[in-house]
Amino acid sequence: MKIYVEDNATLPNVAFELFADHSNVKLMFLITSNPVIETFVLDCLPKVSVPEVTDKENAVECVTNNTDDHSSIKQSSSAPANYIVGDELSIVFKKITKSVKISFYIKPANKLKRKKSFMHLAGGGFMSNYDYRSGKKRVIDILTSKTAIEEAETIPSNEDEFTYENGIKSWVGALFIDIRNSTDYFKGNKQEIVSRVIRAFCSEIISILQTDDNFRQIGIRGDCVYGIFSTPKKSDLDCVLCNACTINTFQKMFQKILQDYSMPTFEIGIGLGCSKDLVIKAGRKGTGINDFIWIGDAVIDACKLSSQGNKDGFKPIVMSECFYNNIKDIDANKDEANSKFCDQKYSENLGEYVWHCNMVMTGFDNWINGGMK
Repeated sequence: MKIYVEDNATLPNVAFELFADHSNVKLMFLITSNPVIETFVLDCLPKVSVPEVTDKENAVECVTNNTDDHSSIKQSSSAPANYIVGDELSIVFKKITKSVKISFYIKPANKLKRKKSFMHLAGGGFMSNYDYRSGKKRVIDILTSKTAIEEAETIPSNEDEFTYENGIKSWVGALFIDIRNSTDYFKGNKQEIVSRVIRAFCSEIISILQTDDNFRQIGIRGDCVYGIFSTPKKSDLDCVLCNACTINTFQKMFQKILQDYSMPTFEIGIGLGCSKDLVIKAGRKGTGINDFIWIGDAVIDACKLSSQGNKDGFKPIVMSECFYNNIKDIDANKDEANSKFCDQKYSENLGEYVWHCNMVMTGFDNWINGGMK
């Protein structure tokens, strides 16, 4: 299959399906783009025959010269695709702004075997349009190109400072919030009720994380909400701990609200980690599909420890040894350091001793205990 796309067109996804039906072969593929407005259908019947096209210029010319000869074509007048059908099914798209669905019927059946071989069909009839030869070259190019690593005091908030060739190494703090027994919670309650509860929960957790000016990434991963922060100073890590205490206090309020509305409740675990991590931008150039990858212990530790909070004797907030050592001497209240509120316990997940606590924001907690009025 060869597909040619003009510069002003987009081709986010292509899926192919091949069916054998007596003497006919049916090839269907779906092209999607955003926004999806409507679906167009074009049927090309067996009598269609166009010479093979192997390059973009000839394909465009062939479309121009042969479209009018296709007397058996059923096509919406506003369909955004031009097309040709040849021995190798070369197709030209001049402009794609909507969802397009095109079905081809190809004769004779004696070409079925050759077309199957050409398309490398996988089980189930679907094929990939992945160019593995080009893929091999791209992999080797990346593996043999060294990453330019820059040591920085803080992680830039401007994403433009990251490229696919560089990386920035700096101190990172990570905070993960994990829902306890989420599988049972999702399966054991009405889906529509669960959807409201989870939306409300995630919305407020994100609001709390966004209050910290040092956040560099906030996201949702499965049943976890997380925040990653630039933390060049111990006071910055203490702010991350304050975020965890605020979330721990919010959960107390959230549980009470759910109970008032007769909705199912759940517990959470909060994990905290820090380390000097390498931050890189990963994805595919020109696709708009990319994200930051945090290479180091901060994110891994926070994720693992969040799964232990409020479980197996751990209090809700669990922090790595490195995180604790950087915040232990900072005052939580007047004349009371953070260390006063933390206990040590062995973590099976990390294979080392960690620290856990049930710290809350006092004013917030007093308001909840006073009836939230």
